Amino acid sequence: MPVSLDFLSAIGIALLTTRFKEFAEKMDHKITLADIVLSRVGRPARKRSETIVSIREQFKEMVLESELKERVSVAEAAEEARSIFQSNDRNAISEFSNI
Repeated sequence: MPVSLDFLSAIGIALLTTRFKEFAEKMDHKITLADIVLSRVGRPARKRSETIVSIREQFKEMVLESELKERVSVAEAAEEARSIFQSNDRNAISEFSNI
């Protein structure tokens, strides 16, 4: 699950994981939650470093070590309905390959 580094995203992770657990219990079905990847790293955001620490502390092993940097090529690929793997941005391709 990609998560940008702003305050509301951190709250959203907790809400989403709680909802999934409640739904799984209600349906009597086990659901394995996906890992969390920190995305849009590097873009200016208020208290970003504190948010990174908070997310890593709260969700521990669910947070992948790999991070996705803020890149124009990612937005361009999305606008053009292309995969990042079809772009010429080797750094972005490498980051996405490491997840």
